Amino acid sequence: MKSQEPESSQTGTEGNLDMGLAALFQENYIEARSLLTPVAEAGDAEAQYHLGTMFQFGHGVAQDYRQAAEWYRRAAEQGNILAQTELGSLYSEDRPGLARDDILAAEWTQRAAEQSNRIAQYNLGLFYANGRGVPQNDTLAVEWYRRAAEQGDPSAQLNLGAMYASGRGEPQNYAQAAEWYTLAANQGNHIAQKNLGLMYLSGDGVPKNEALAYTWLRRSADQGNMTSLFEVGLAYYYGRGVDQDKATAAEWFKRAAAKGSDGAQYNLGLMYTNGEGVLQDYAQAVRFYRSAAEQGNTNALNNLGVSYREGKGVPQNSVLAYALYNLAAARGNELAAGNRRQLLSQMTPAQVQEGQRLAASWREGQPLPRHTRL
Repeated sequence: MKSQEPESSQTGTEGNLDMGLAALFQENYIEARSLLTPVAEAGDAEAQYHLGTMFQFGHGVAQDYRQAAEWYRRAAEQGNILAQTELGSLYSEDRPGLARDDILAAEWTQRAAEQSNRIAQYNLGLFYANGRGVPQNDTLAVEWYRRAAEQGDPSAQLNLGAMYASGRGEPQNYAQAAEWYTLAANQGNHIAQKNLGLMYLSGDGVPKNEALAYTWLRRSADQGNMTSLFEVGLAYYYGRGVDQDKATAAEWFKRAAAKGSDGAQYNLGLMYTNGEGVLQDYAQAVRFYRSAAEQGNTNALNNLGVSYREGKGVPQNSVLAYALYNLAAARGNELAAGNRRQLLSQMTPAQVQEGQRLAASWREGQPLPRHTRL
């Protein structure tokens, strides 16, 4: 009678998977790859998925999106939800070695979405909303956003709110929009916080409440949202939901201006022109007017024209003033059109022609002219 063999340590594929995952979670990527590769090649979907992540992010291997997609595909075909989701995401944009394929992206995303993966459900909503890989369909976009939103996905809650606010896929309903924005905002989504703050300012879907508007806009601004930074500045400038304080308004406008807000840049120009909340400084006013004007802000174009006409903050130059008035008037600014008419009577035909040339040659986003041929 043979004696019983002593129990041995676990050495099969299951043991290698467990040890490989332990090494992976400890960020010992080289060991993780050596342990997971044979398990993945033997057909284990979980090991295949994790090898895919290693190739996608370059953990212990050279980053290789094609290899990542291959391992994800093997796992996805066995029904691995995470692999299906990641494979859909990989194909959703061009990556080195892996071309964008909207049809494949939507197909794999749908498989994961139908298994209740909320990230895939949100992504599928995006595909239907934008008609990528599937026919554009707002109703289906709403359906998939809702499924993800009901699982607590803040991005889906935000987008579902936006669909209700715009009347896409559902009848326009600001109250419903506010409810979904509130859920996303309470999870820290800065866009939902901004949208909710603006709704409390306007009274759309919620009772108008400037104090609550300020609260939500401030939460969003504290995360760096450009629009909210600007709106908090306006709250302090006008005393909306907070005590009026123009010096504090200027600080918030500066933060928004640094992120590219043309409204904040224009307002700072006005404040430096008039000495509101800041020391009067025409050169600073010109600097902010120019930043806003180069984005096409018509009020800033007009005011920069005034600066050139009056020689405040810049050398006096009627030709540049005329060119700037022209640009603002062409974009519908009536004050600039009036200023142009007044200035025209004081200019020579050659000056008018040069001003028109400068205006015709400028495009939004380009530096505005600072010199003339005359």
